[in-house]
Amino acid sequence: AIGVEINLPGRGQISRPAVPHGVSNPGFDPKKSVLGFTRPQVASVLALADVLSKEYGLPKKIPSATKMDPRVRAGSFRGTCGHFHVTENKPDPGMFLMDVLLRNGWSTG
Repeated sequence: AIGVEINLPGRGQISRPAVPHGVSNPGFDPKKSVLGFTRPQVASVLALADVLSKEYGLPKKIPSATKMDPRVRAGSFRGTCGHFHVTENKPDPGMFLMDVLLRNGWSTG
């Protein structure tokens, strides 16, 4: 497993969009929001996911676009995943990044 932390140097100096929790795990208040990512951050995540997929021979797949997947917890899934694929007990502001991957050549499976 490779973990990637998306950070924003200069916190407070750059505006980040609010993302509704509705794009996160079930069970969290959809009226609340978390901070999303800037366009350059999204582009960097996409580029990094592409490089890691090529470098490590990982298929361009995500387990599911919307829910936790037991294959990820069991270690039997090969591909790209987020926090919400592992547990439904943690909000994942990066969940919308899965849609970005799907629009850029990744598939579910």
